[in-house]
Amino acid sequence: MQSTDDFKKVSVKWLDSFGETGWCDIDDEITPHKAIHIGFLIKETDEYIVLVRGLGEVGPEGRFVIPKGCVLSVQDLDIVLTGGGG
Repeated sequence: MQSTDDFKKVSVKWLDSFGETGWCDIDDEITPHKAIHIGFLIKETDEYIVLVRGLGEVGPEGRFVIPKGCVLSVQDLDIVLTGGGG
């Protein structure tokens, strides 16, 4: 099992797509939603980043991929974890 110390803990602000159903006024504004995810950064490529919510004896839990084109910012978190997988 990898330690929580093996991965950066980050906060990622990003734009999520948004849609609606039903009748609407064509002039009503519709925009992407801003979202924030906090987790362990387990992979980063030129195209996307992958976060997980947790790390355990059987592996990572809750993988979440965000396309780089949607990322507004990535902030390193200075968190010291005790117990558990770390």
